[in-house]
Amino acid sequence: MKGAFQIAKIAGIPVKLHWSFVLMLVWVTIEGRRNGMNWESVGWFAVLMVGVFTCVILHEFGHAFSAKRYGVRTKDIILSPLGGVARLDGLPEKPIDESVVAFAGPLVNIFLAVIFGGYGWMTSSIDFSNLGTSRLVFGNPENFVTLFLLINIFLALFNLIPAFPMDGGRIFRSLLSPSLGRRRATLVTTYLGQGMAILLVILAYLFVPPRMTFYLIPLFLLSSVFMFFMATQEYRMVKFEEILKKHSISELIRQPINVLQKNDHIAHAIDILKRGLERDFLVKNEDGTIAGVFSQPEILEVAKSIPTDSHEDHGVEEFISLVKDVAHPNDSLHVFYKKLVHQELRILPVFENENLVGVVDIQQLNDFLRVEYEMK
Repeated sequence: MKGAFQIAKIAGIPVKLHWSFVLMLVWVTIEGRRNGMNWESVGWFAVLMVGVFTCVILHEFGHAFSAKRYGVRTKDIILSPLGGVARLDGLPEKPIDESVVAFAGPLVNIFLAVIFGGYGWMTSSIDFSNLGTSRLVFGNPENFVTLFLLINIFLALFNLIPAFPMDGGRIFRSLLSPSLGRRRATLVTTYLGQGMAILLVILAYLFVPPRMTFYLIPLFLLSSVFMFFMATQEYRMVKFEEILKKHSISELIRQPINVLQKNDHIAHAIDILKRGLERDFLVKNEDGTIAGVFSQPEILEVAKSIPTDSHEDHGVEEFISLVKDVAHPNDSLHVFYKKLVHQELRILPVFENENLVGVVDIQQLNDFLRVEYEMK
């Protein structure tokens, strides 16, 4: 996600914060002061918000750790004002496994609610008397136990709504898939998600207090657009996945137009890229074996970071990406795509009986998918 920067790395998973989150904290401070809050109250409210999003991060780690059990890697976890998202390499193939990964997030919030509830019960620090009033939110930190109990219950229930993009949508689809098939189950859940998005706007219009309209209506609208868009994207992804599983790499194999040698200098790679015939290149050792790959984003990044008059002083070998898992002609395009994503590459060499027979790159795959998608 553009505009996100890393703030931590936990269990090997980068945790990133979107810049708009910082903007939200500034907005809270300004609004708090405008509504008569002193700096201490503003500070405690900011602490409350950080705590809430910590619960959201823990929710996402629930997904990440459960996905790891099924061999699915988590690229990163990104936090924004709309919530958090764990970006997984994919999802488990079996519906039951997907539902386990989906339920793991709300389960974390249920666990946190039990902890806060248990602590509040033992210390008699839970107080619902201010529920529905501003004192519960803007009061002293003693309200935090009550707030975090309610917030985690809300996060668990909200994410279990049976519609995309919520976790409940994935659980609901996994229940429908055995009888309807994954594609039809996704379509049903997509329509449900789109309907929920529209309903959210209607409910906001009918029930949001007039004095809060200026603040809450835009938030509800933004959330609804996000829900509608993500529900649509989920169905598109399933259609793409079906196409990928039906076709093999052998349909896309081509001979590379240009192959770089690992002792070529950067200026040579830039010159070839400028010709526009290819964007991603194989890099060979002197004995003809594959040393790695060098792709357009990396070439451009290197070109920007090194002065032009020094391009011929640096070899391609310094910047190539290694290929840990090559492709084979009989692999499905779905397997090929997973290999690309897992290795964070844009091109893979294709080997048959230990002989290089060609390459397939991400641009070929995207063009193929675009044509196949439009034909269906």
